[in-house]
Amino acid sequence: MYMVAAGEGITLTHEAGSHMPVPGVVFRPIDDEKEHARFSVVWSPQNRSPALHNLLDLAMHMSRLRRRDDLTARGQTMPSSFPAQTPGNREAGSACL
Repeated sequence: MYMVAAGEGITLTHEAGSHMPVPGVVFRPIDDEKEHARFSVVWSPQNRSPALHNLLDLAMHMSRLRRRDDLTARGQTMPSSFPAQTPGNREAGSACL
């Protein structure tokens, strides 16, 4: 939170985190889950953190579900060639979902 307070970025936190005020940080609720946001990540190939890989797995899964839902709303289906992202075929580096 101190990097956020210093103007070095933003972060997502759970509601309980907003009850611990940090000078210079404003908490804003995210109420409408229908909105989509572009999510980009960059990571080191040496980072073997289970937390990082769990986050990447979740982001890829949510991205795939969103694409499927968008296609379904237009009466289309997900192409069978659409790659499934799994820990085994995800290369370290970067992704934009």
